[in-house]
Amino acid sequence: MDEALEITSVLDSGEMGGILCAIESKDKKEVFMISLTHLRIGADHPLKAKIEAYQKARVRKLSRQR
Repeated sequence: MDEALEITSVLDSGEMGGILCAIESKDKKEVFMISLTHLRIGADHPLKAKIEAYQKARVRKLSRQR
């Protein structure tokens, strides 16, 4: 799905879950939590390089745990 979403909150759930992002539904009645590892970051986002570095490291770490 290619839809721009706004992250309303971020928390670190530790080694097991990594960094989680809260995203509100359009009607603001529901909040969804998703791992930062699964989000695509816009090309113009100021933290794009740092986020992608985290994602790459997290995926590598998870693949070694299996």
